[in-house]
Amino acid sequence: MTTLNLTRPVFDFGLVRALRTLGRNIGRILGSIAAGQRAANDFQRMNARTDARLAEDGIRRADVARGVFERHFG
Repeated sequence: MTTLNLTRPVFDFGLVRALRTLGRNIGRILGSIAAGQRAANDFQRMNARTDARLAEDGIRRADVARGVFERHFG
């Protein structure tokens, strides 16, 4: 006859903790991908402007990439 051990939890909490960590990390990865996509879209929008339009905003074409990076990640 098998005895029932009621002191041990039904779930292995190491597995539960690992799954929570995995879920958190997947969320972070997806968040990073979304942030990178927003920055890429911003860069494309700014880079498509004419030099005259950039100058109206006080931006040099050479500074577009740095400005986008600082705005999104700095």
